[in-house]
Amino acid sequence: MLAASGGQLGSVQELRRHGADPRLIDRCGSTAFHWAVDSGHWLLVAWMIEHGADIGATDDNGWTPLLRLCMTDQKRHWRRGTYSADTAKAVPLFETFQRP
Repeated sequence: MLAASGGQLGSVQELRRHGADPRLIDRCGSTAFHWAVDSGHWLLVAWMIEHGADIGATDDNGWTPLLRLCMTDQKRHWRRGTYSADTAKAVPLFETFQRP
């Protein structure tokens, strides 16, 4: 989760290669995917979605990553295009969450 919250895509990929379980939760019920979304690391978020992240996972409050995104300023930054240059390469997050 530390790698996800820090946006360390390479570290997350290496952890997954070595069998790290993306369904593990912290003491508040958050997954690494929750942390990546909370921290606004959109390249990592896109990679995690493409590799099977559970976008419907809920934390102890019943919040999904998308709901937590909506409750923060991240959504405002995403819509206004005030994200970093690396983020521009990421899959548009709201479109990704709408995939069937």
